[in-house]
Amino acid sequence: MQKKKVCSPKDRFYQEKLTYSIVYESVRLRESIFHTIGQSSADLESQSKASEYALRKRLHELERALNELEWQKKQVFSIESFVFFALISLLF
Repeated sequence: MQKKKVCSPKDRFYQEKLTYSIVYESVRLRESIFHTIGQSSADLESQSKASEYALRKRLHELERALNELEWQKKQVFSIESFVFFALISLLF
């Protein structure tokens, strides 16, 4: 039969202190991890919103450029038509 090892009150006090210290550090580490996860989530959401805004802005710029080109094309064809009909009227 084995003998039970009896802890002295002094040993028990240090074991209890060590246990509380380990639990406290575990809680602090867990809080730090959750804080980091939350911060990362906020950063990703912010980056996502900035990217969406940049894409919408670029799309708007492209639509404006396309509209401008279409307007210029109409103006060129209008002038060409005018010149064509003017030349025809001069010939006849």
